[in-house]
Amino acid sequence: MREHQCVTNPQDSDKQLSLINLLLCLEDRIKKGNQIKDECRREMLAHRRMLMSDYAVSPEITSKCKNEMIQHCHTLYRQGASGTIDQRGGRMIHCLFNAARRESNFSRECLFNIKSLVRAVDPGSDIRADPLLETACRSVIDTLCAKIKPGDSNIIMCLLDNIKNTRMTEDCEDRLMEVAYFMARDWRLTPKLIRTCQKNLIDLCKLPESWSMNNNMTDVQLGQYLGCLYQKKQQLSDNCRIELKRIMSIRTKAIGLMPEVEDNCMADLALCKNPEIKGEELKCLQKKYKKLESECKTAIQKYTKMTISDPSLDFLLMKTCEPMIRIFCSNVENDNENDLLRCLVKNKNNQKMDFRCKTNIEHQQIISLKDAAFLSEQFQKNCNEEITSHCSTKKTKASVIQCLANLVLIDVTKKTKRINENCRNELKIELLQRSENINLDPLLAAACRNDIRKFCSSKLAGNAQITDCLKTYHKKVSAACYARLRKRQKLDVVLPGTDYSLTTKCAPLIQKYCANEKKQNILLCLRRNINQDNTPSICRNVLYRRLMILNSDARFNKGLIENCQNDIDRHCQNEIIDDDDNDDDESDDDDDNNNANDNNNNNNDDKNDKDTDDIQDRDMGGRIIGCLRSKYANTQVELEPKCITELIDVIQTSKLDIEIDIKLYQKCKIIINTNCTGVDKEDCLKLLYQKHLLQDSGCREEVRRIIKEGQADIHVDSALSSACQFDIIKYCNDVPIGSGKQLQCLIKKSKSVTKACQSILSKRQELWRSISHVDDIDDLARQIVNSDNKVYFYAVIIAVLFVIFIIGCLCRPCFRYRRMKNYKRTN
Repeated sequence: MREHQCVTNPQDSDKQLSLINLLLCLEDRIKKGNQIKDECRREMLAHRRMLMSDYAVSPEITSKCKNEMIQHCHTLYRQGASGTIDQRGGRMIHCLFNAARRESNFSRECLFNIKSLVRAVDPGSDIRADPLLETACRSVIDTLCAKIKPGDSNIIMCLLDNIKNTRMTEDCEDRLMEVAYFMARDWRLTPKLIRTCQKNLIDLCKLPESWSMNNNMTDVQLGQYLGCLYQKKQQLSDNCRIELKRIMSIRTKAIGLMPEVEDNCMADLALCKNPEIKGEELKCLQKKYKKLESECKTAIQKYTKMTISDPSLDFLLMKTCEPMIRIFCSNVENDNENDLLRCLVKNKNNQKMDFRCKTNIEHQQIISLKDAAFLSEQFQKNCNEEITSHCSTKKTKASVIQCLANLVLIDVTKKTKRINENCRNELKIELLQRSENINLDPLLAAACRNDIRKFCSSKLAGNAQITDCLKTYHKKVSAACYARLRKRQKLDVVLPGTDYSLTTKCAPLIQKYCANEKKQNILLCLRRNINQDNTPSICRNVLYRRLMILNSDARFNKGLIENCQNDIDRHCQNEIIDDDDNDDDESDDDDDNNNANDNNNNNNDDKNDKDTDDIQDRDMGGRIIGCLRSKYANTQVELEPKCITELIDVIQTSKLDIEIDIKLYQKCKIIINTNCTGVDKEDCLKLLYQKHLLQDSGCREEVRRIIKEGQADIHVDSALSSACQFDIIKYCNDVPIGSGKQLQCLIKKSKSVTKACQSILSKRQELWRSISHVDDIDDLARQIVNSDNKVYFYAVIIAVLFVIFIIGCLCRPCFRYRRMKNYKRTN
């Protein structure tokens, strides 16, 4: 005592208060690394145990906490009684602890003295200083902490670490939380943290020298120092960082261990007191995030950001996913932010995944979408410039992701590059996660809520079931849903690596044929290999849908744009429009408003559904591709060879499924559904055309187009190409592709080709003759109007009329002269 200047004042009448101050002084010296003799330590422990056992030993507690004892601990308090078993056993002290923790009307004076007592006794450093806690937890200690040495907060930290263990008794948990309430609010009660982090606290967080003896530091001030350590965790010493993470991990196991949440969320916690969610109050508050009061919302925001940056601090996630982490993510380094969660997300649909772990993974994913602040540090670092420049007004993570996705689409259509490669890679990860579950795409879910109920009520949210269902019914969904859905479909073809359905359902095909391709080329690689015998039907169906999008808007077909740009500029400039749906939506943050307006939209659903086929440009019409195909079919128009190669690829793709040929399917849908069920749709339409049974002029013109495409190049007619493959190699291998040159070569050699080729070539010639059939003046006029060479025909007609006019002018004087001569002769 003399050595460390911890002497009592002889004139102080309050001997017990002097004892508390004396203990605080000696504890202060211990925490600052000074040596105290073992005999003195044992004596200190005896006095600490005495103070904790009997409240009457502490006059300040007796006088300042009398009202609290009467009000909250009346069964233990007896007026004038002293030294009862309950008092000596520490039950009164723990009753006051419990009241201080739970009662809002607990007086400040009593609370101040309770805190002073706890600091003097410091039960966190040695559980033996608290006889009631030691007795209540003895069986748990013997079971779970038997090998732990007492002192240095080892035992109590072991108990806190196992607070959710099935062997934890209710009595031990209650007593433990009563002590932990004060430990969580004052890091000075955790000696190991003080010893390992004291230098960092002084150097990085400006901790004053009087930190140990200062009784006037508030809970908020104390919490700021702990927050400072966490914010600067990368600068901490290794031992301090390890101990800090251990403390933070323990704190997240119960809301009572997180004062910054518990103290600011008392009102909101009233909504989460359901016994069914005991121990899951934090999860409950996260689900109600947007409805929380501002102070509570800020506290939950900080907690959520912490668990996103380090998922190991999410107690429920780690509790349910620890076995899964050992199975799937054992090689993930803990230091890499977000890698653990990304690994779990990647494997959450694995058959071995525990459903409770999957539930908590998806909870973490959904919660992270509610605020732009929940973007990971890695994402913010790589996309900071893009977010600041283009998405600074977005309030939620979901809207920021959509904003950046819109930029990707605009970059493709406008041929700009506003997103750097690192940001694009981060965005791809988020978009892949989003495409897996409709709940991870709140903007689409809100816009399509009624459509989901109508068309997809039997589907599950995960494995992209609802999203794929909406894409199947994309012609029938409401306009608002279609606008959102269309952007998702475009992203599927622009960034096929982010398409969950494609990458999972076509995984065997991708692994076998496209393993060495870049992710953005997966779709084109799959298109080349779609006719492989081992292509799964589910993969084929998904791929057909994506190819329909690719054929509906040439701007997203990178190969076509690169190789046909000159021909587009020359022949199809008037088909290019700038008015599309890629512009950023101001309503991206309004998913809650969409919820509120949901009922209003119900009344308009039937009307919208009736008009869905009339929504302007619902399938983009395939304008540029349609134009290029018409020029290709016209053998008088010369396209560049590299463009012809791309067009042949597009046309061959459209033969896989008639719906992929957007214009043909749109114009002939009714006829196909009526007359061509159960047979090859394209051959059926050609046969109807040949028999003059197509009454619809629009359909007739589209069928005429595909027949002319067959005339332009043999390779777009799979049946003819297959039958004549040997003959092409033998007789026409040196003839260039396009403009019908190889076909004309075959026709010239028709007597020499194989019988199979000769037979189908004869049928095709008969079909080609039918497209030039004219029945009347109307057909002739329509042929001229729809002809690619109509200017030439107009010129010929005008020239003929002009010649007739000139002949008339020249012959008129002659006729007049003869008429006058005859007239004179008769007279």
